[in-house]
Amino acid sequence: MSFNYKYPITSGYTTVNNGTQTNAVLAAPGANKLYRVTGGIVIVQVAAAGGGGIVSLQDGSTNVLRWDANSLASFLFAFTEIGLAFGTNNAINIVVSGAATQATVYCALTGYIVQ
Repeated sequence: MSFNYKYPITSGYTTVNNGTQTNAVLAAPGANKLYRVTGGIVIVQVAAAGGGGIVSLQDGSTNVLRWDANSLASFLFAFTEIGLAFGTNNAINIVVSGAATQATVYCALTGYIVQ
């Protein structure tokens, strides 16, 4: 039997680029609730220009995972069914930074909400 069968399943997706630079993949879940991410994908659709491009998955404003955004790439990640816990009532954001012209990046996540 699955560990997380009693928790609400959630998923979200967004795209960031030079104009937006930061977007919430999953909005803050509410008071005394947190996300446990079980998997996701980050796709660099348009590479950063000028070197130094980084894409970050953030717990609120804290970097959790980071990847190079200077070339086209796909980053698939999966955690156990228990999932990677994020902070209480924190949004999960995708951020592009570090380059003269930021990359265009798509991100999708799946997981569940714990209270």
